[in-house]
Amino acid sequence: MRFRIGGDTFVVVKSEEEIDLRVREISGWIVEDEEKLIYINYLGKKVPFCGNATRVVGFMNMMRKNLRDYVVWAEGPKKVYLNGNMVGIELEVEYRNFGEFSTVHMEGVKHMVFPSENPNFKPFLENTDYHINFYKPFGEIIFVRTWEQGHPSEALGCATGSLSAGIDYIMRKSFHTVFVKTLSGDWGRVSISGKGFTLENPIEYEEG
Repeated sequence: MRFRIGGDTFVVVKSEEEIDLRVREISGWIVEDEEKLIYINYLGKKVPFCGNATRVVGFMNMMRKNLRDYVVWAEGPKKVYLNGNMVGIELEVEYRNFGEFSTVHMEGVKHMVFPSENPNFKPFLENTDYHINFYKPFGEIIFVRTWEQGHPSEALGCATGSLSAGIDYIMRKSFHTVFVKTLSGDWGRVSISGKGFTLENPIEYEEG
């Protein structure tokens, strides 16, 4: 099966032997599992936590078991849930505001966020283990851009990147929720929740 959510496209396979890294225009491969995330990205690297891939695993299990939420193990337990036609993930974070930028730590990944259209982020990307985000507000939506550590180009979408940018905007503006849009054109919603923050996106999938 093929899934698309939050700017990422994934192919789901039964085993790692089915993975073909020659396939282009996908973010990576998810190996079917009921309890944990097994994800290999398009570079052939096994990644312990990817927010969008984790939501695909949760969504598949919720559909099979007729559930509204599901916990997936991905660098720790991650709650995935349904909200109408949206698939959400709820994460606890550590947020710190340094003025010109902020940092958002969550279990399995760290982001540095610039509330600016075009900051000089390259020194940070080259000398830290943070993923880098910057964003620009357009009315009620923020346009989010993401550079992930170890990747050769800008990401079309990144769940934890969209979440981190949304968190920074919410915390700076004292809002409860904000809509986000990624380079791919996909949109989502970031909100404060009881245990941290949530990101919700529509999901598309097809057989084969």
